[in-house]
Amino acid sequence: MSLYSKNIESILNKYDADFDLHKSYKDRLVGILQEVFNRTTIPIHSISGNIMSREVLRNKLLEKGAIYNELGDIKNLVSITVVSYFQDDINLSVSIINKEFIIENIPLTTLENDAQNQFGILLQRFNLILPETKYRQVEYERYTSIHAQLNVRTALQDSWSNVKNVFDEMVVNNNINSNDINQLAQVSYLLKMADAELCRIKSALISQNTNRESNSSNTASTQEQTVASHQQNIPSQLQDKNSHATDNEQQTEQSDAEFMRFVSELETFILNDRVARALDRKISDYFNATLTYNDEFLSSLASIYTNMRLNAVNSIKVQLDENREVISTLMKHVFGDMSDNAPENVYRGSSLLVLFYILIAQTGNIEIIKRQIQDNSALEGITTDEFANDLLFYYRKSV
Repeated sequence: MSLYSKNIESILNKYDADFDLHKSYKDRLVGILQEVFNRTTIPIHSISGNIMSREVLRNKLLEKGAIYNELGDIKNLVSITVVSYFQDDINLSVSIINKEFIIENIPLTTLENDAQNQFGILLQRFNLILPETKYRQVEYERYTSIHAQLNVRTALQDSWSNVKNVFDEMVVNNNINSNDINQLAQVSYLLKMADAELCRIKSALISQNTNRESNSSNTASTQEQTVASHQQNIPSQLQDKNSHATDNEQQTEQSDAEFMRFVSELETFILNDRVARALDRKISDYFNATLTYNDEFLSSLASIYTNMRLNAVNSIKVQLDENREVISTLMKHVFGDMSDNAPENVYRGSSLLVLFYILIAQTGNIEIIKRQIQDNSALEGITTDEFANDLLFYYRKSV
């Protein structure tokens, strides 16, 4: 028996001895990912784990040119597969996983790249690594030498991968000709188009529902205004109808005056309220940033709360007091993880901005969150979809 053959047997013996450890790690990873995605609104088909069989491992060790010194050199002995329903959720899923784990993209081999060019279906793979802080915990120390591979796919891509594995064996055994391979390429193209079409249909349905909700909201608002107008006009029937007439310019001036009054009240609240001042200071201290006052930021806050019809300072104070603990947790993500860079300056009233995000996250409705963000937030380096899903994920993690 050659030296390398002895080494193969040693690796296989190690595999047998550590099988239960690998199974435990696989189950732990699946459990963590299930908990992570339960905090999001991304529809997930399945999250599963697999351990390479002894036979597959032996064949891998015997491959031409393969040199493995120990079991830890096998990077995909444990594999985790996250299967989403829609292709446009893949990048979101990867982004969310990256908040709990360290993930590194695994480049395709030459053969895999050729196969992808032929079949046109992208199957992303990553190394899935626990953060260093986890490995220092007693319950994770025993997993430090184990590697795991992460696959993130749609349901159609996952089905294609499983089917293709069968045909790959046929190719190896010379049981399939080039004409059959070309037909397989056509099938893969149809699946790719189906993935794209499902995303289009989903986006169209979401858009229709959003428009329907918006129209319903506008209708309800119009009805409320009509009722209020009729109620206000009842006394006018006993008086001169022209005595209470108000033109559009007067209404605009009144609205502007009310808004400026609210801005002034909000400014007094931010500068003097004990809870607001303490939370703003907590945010600036956490990021080692300068706490400053900014008129434009205050005006933006006033607009946000006016649009939410929460333009009474007393009501805002109640919400701020009730959510101070969540604000202390969520602010680390709003100004940190969900932004490209930590802030150099923190404006007075930033705690109210975090409160705004909390209030929309409390709805649990991703479309409402996205609509509010589109109307009230200037995003840089992140899409509305990503920010909305991140917000809901971190909010559920914070409460």
